This record gives sequence, C-alpha cells and structure tokens, in this order.
Amino acid sequence: MVQRTIRLQVEGGLHARPASHVVKLGKKFKSRITLQFKNSEANGKSLLGIIALGADEGQSVTLTVEGEDENAALDEIASYLTGVSEG
Repeated sequence: MVQRTIRLQVEGGLHARPASHVVKLGKKFKSRITLQFKNSEANGKSLLGIIALGADEGQSVTLTVEGEDENAALDEIASYLTGVSEG
C-alpha cells in the first residue's frame, strides 16, 4: 500500500470533468484507489464518489493505492491532480 497527500491544483477542484479524468486514469490500473478528503472517502474509480468529496482547488486530498501496480497508479493520478500533467 502506498499513500500520498497532495494539494489539488486542478482548476475548480474535483468537479465533473477532472473527476471523470481521475476515473479514466484509475481504470487503467488493477490496484484499489481511494481518495480521502476531510472525513470522507471515495473509490478512485467512482465518478459520483469523487465528485461527492467536494474538494476544491488548493485543498489537500490523500490518495491511497493498494495492489500490484500501486506505484504507477499513485504517480499518474497524483501528477494529474497536482497539475504536473495536463491529462
């Protein structure tokens, strides 16, 4: 299991478009992906779950990934959410 807390750099936070991109990225991997924000947790492969977190740009989100490709999944999703890759 790997975990990283990141500061969201996605304009407007986790609304429909960036959330759907996270789901698209997540589905490329076999690992279990979880996003945590405040006291809420969402499956990283669930569009509605991610949107329901309500995380805004500049806020901290913790990514937890567990499985055979966990490092690659964590790096790719974290890069997107921190603005390192445009997606």
